[in-house]
Amino acid sequence: MIKICSLGSGSRGNCIFIGTDKTKILIDAGFSALKIKSRLNKIDEDISKIDAILITHEHTDHIKGAKTLSNYNKVPVFYTKDFPENLHEKVKYKNFFSSGEDFKIGEFLIESFFTPHDAVDPVGFTVRLNDFKIGIATDLGKLNNLIINKLSNCNVLFLEFNHDEKLLLNGPYPWELKQRILSSFGHLSNISSVKLLNEIYWDGLTDIFISHISEKNNSFKIIKEEITKNFLNNNEKINFHFTFQENISYLLTI
Repeated sequence: MIKICSLGSGSRGNCIFIGTDKTKILIDAGFSALKIKSRLNKIDEDISKIDAILITHEHTDHIKGAKTLSNYNKVPVFYTKDFPENLHEKVKYKNFFSSGEDFKIGEFLIESFFTPHDAVDPVGFTVRLNDFKIGIATDLGKLNNLIINKLSNCNVLFLEFNHDEKLLLNGPYPWELKQRILSSFGHLSNISSVKLLNEIYWDGLTDIFISHISEKNNSFKIIKEEITKNFLNNNEKINFHFTFQENISYLLTI
């Protein structure tokens, strides 16, 4: 059995749990260590059993609790060799990999791939357990053939639905921030995310976690409308799960 759950997702913190009886990992640790431990407890998991923390990039909403979780619980943190030195210096238990490199953690085969985002060396991941594949792609400024290739044939997908373009353009953010979000190194809009789904859909894709949703520039209602209107393969085979900033998502067990 494999358990899959977002422990929280959004601009104020991101963390994903993926685990079996033998191997348990976190993707990002963007909340305080205390909050991550508390949310793990909600799914009957303990930080002492976590085998690794994988970091996508250095922004605070992805690394906030990594140092404390690692140093006090001896959990190794995996991040790219080009990651900023300020985290290298603080984390005692660390492992480096190059963007695009594959590596093993227990039962899982991890595949990393470059993502276009305004960070030093940002990556997405796929996590494989035999023929079962989970894709993690948030904080993407644009789609490209590499991302489409890496996320093809996923059974479960964590995909960013960050903003509705009209809400963002007419919203309260300063123009500079709007430009950053809309840029090729910003975040995916609902429209772009659905376009990606249309590119990578196959019969084996059963569950999609709608992730990194802007609290001010998006809504569940708008996302549902975009999927209903433009997802060409919207059928009963796919389960859509919303993720939340202040709570865990649906706990998927397979």
